[in-house]
Amino acid sequence: AGIRLYAVGEDGQVWTDWFDGALWHNWGPVHGGTFNQGTPITATPDGGAGVHLFGVGKDGRVWTNYWTGSTWTGWNPDVA
Repeated sequence: AGIRLYAVGEDGQVWTDWFDGALWHNWGPVHGGTFNQGTPITATPDGGAGVHLFGVGKDGRVWTNYWTGSTWTGWNPDVA
């Protein structure tokens, strides 16, 4: 287990960093998506290795991205 953080950078991308219990592992981008800096990003684990991210884009729509455990699926408008 560990801790994962998500934040929107000055470039409008979502960035992530994680702590494994001993070390932080450098910020990296969750590619794609454009958000206003300071936009809250909600992370919801799926019970396995995956996690869903949600944020309100510059267009006012809710956007989502999914971590499969090895890769991001890409930002898409939430149509649920």
